Amino acid sequence: MLQRVLPIILSCMVILSGVPALAAGNSAPARFMPTYGITLPIESHLKFCARLPQHCEPDDRGTQRVMMTAERMAQLDEINRLVNASVRPTPQEVLYGVKDYWAFPDQQLRGDCNAYTLWKRDLLAAAGWPISSLLITVVQVTNGEGHAVLTARTSKGDFVLDNLSPKVTLWSELPYHFIMRQSSVNPRVWLALDHKLPHEHAAMAPATTKP
Repeated sequence: MLQRVLPIILSCMVILSGVPALAAGNSAPARFMPTYGITLPIESHLKFCARLPQHCEPDDRGTQRVMMTAERMAQLDEINRLVNASVRPTPQEVLYGVKDYWAFPDQQLRGDCNAYTLWKRDLLAAAGWPISSLLITVVQVTNGEGHAVLTARTSKGDFVLDNLSPKVTLWSELPYHFIMRQSSVNPRVWLALDHKLPHEHAAMAPATTKP
């Protein structure tokens, strides 16, 4: 039986720029993303997991949020800046001839937003961050295009590493529409961040900030 998937294509912004500031009046931003139950997976991510299953498995370091410290924030900042500066932004159509293909940067360090996100996740995991705290997240940027970022789950909030900005930013301070992200329990499972997304189950799970 074919698995149902979401027809999401990540266009990916490829020009590095600063993230626009929020409009005045958005005080006391939410620290943790609310989730709305399991949603359908992304077809291109399923294909990535079929090619590289070792990058789609949970590890044995638990699912608790990482205790945020100055050192931890410095790690996020360093790796975000390193990858942003190292990868040459290149559309998927140029590299692979398709609109949406999830892959690490190629040998010439070229890639799109998926490549940036996957490499940051890999480097942070190697630095001791549990996979459950490093969640690929799909957003819609201000021009309406799909985009992938990495969310770091910490005790002080959910922070976003983005190839469009050198700054590691609390998720709710970004001018993005958040669509879905990986589950902290299983990287192959996706959770809705928009309650209008289709769900795997008829009854929508209640919103929570814990997964």
